[in-house]
Amino acid sequence: MSNVATTNTKSIVGEPEVVEDGAALAADPAWVELKTAATAVQTVQVKDGSIPEVGDHAAAAAHVATIVASVTTLAPRFPHDAEYLEALVTDLERWARDGFGVPDFLDSLVAFHPEQHRVDGLRHLVVFPMVTQNGSPDRHLEAVLVEVIWPEFIAALEAGDYTNALFVPIRFLDF
Repeated sequence: MSNVATTNTKSIVGEPEVVEDGAALAADPAWVELKTAATAVQTVQVKDGSIPEVGDHAAAAAHVATIVASVTTLAPRFPHDAEYLEALVTDLERWARDGFGVPDFLDSLVAFHPEQHRVDGLRHLVVFPMVTQNGSPDRHLEAVLVEVIWPEFIAALEAGDYTNALFVPIRFLDF
């Protein structure tokens, strides 16, 4: 019999106010509406991300309008992503206007550059049609709130021999 005690703890990197601010952002009504609408769109998307059933288009258009309104409301909280968020709104509106074919969000994808702002605690609102990390081969509209983890020791590594200009460690705040 062992006298070793085990303890399970949940570690959170970052200052307490950073974590609290992230919780407040995840509770923002505009984010909650955006996340709910994105989840609703997923239910009518097929494997390639399109919405082929014409009978689903009116509801999908309403959900996309909610997403666009929410992104517009939240955008001032993400000035570092202004170009991306503007392109995202354009991509979403085009997708709906063109009848919800296979989503082409290339313009917003090209405009998204979190690696240009590697600041500890900096948050990003991200919405893309993507294959999720849970192993699903389906391409669905996903909405996530993330926060950059960039403590001094990572900045020091990046400034030295371990450079990767695209590396951005993140913490998921909500999805």
